Amino acid sequence: MAMNAAEAREMIEAGRAAGKRLMINFSYRFSPQSWALKKEVDRGTLGDIYYARTQWLRRRGMPGFGGWFGTKALSGGGPLIDLGVHRLALALWLMGYP
Repeated sequence: MAMNAAEAREMIEAGRAAGKRLMINFSYRFSPQSWALKKEVDRGTLGDIYYARTQWLRRRGMPGFGGWFGTKALSGGGPLIDLGVHRLALALWLMGYP
């Protein structure tokens, strides 16, 4: 979302000033597969979930070589910030934020 807490606060304040809601695009949450799995989790089909594992495989190499992705000052915290937050957000959502 931001490189630090101060930037995040600025983003939130800008959204409020514009009368808009700030949202992070955790896009996997909105896929049909995720909703189907969430439905089964909420239904109790899988029982109590006490462990989750998620992974990501980038098949197309580094996006925009030489652009923001490979520039630390622009990309931030590496794989966790770029990719990991999306997988973590999905796992936590599926498990009901334990």
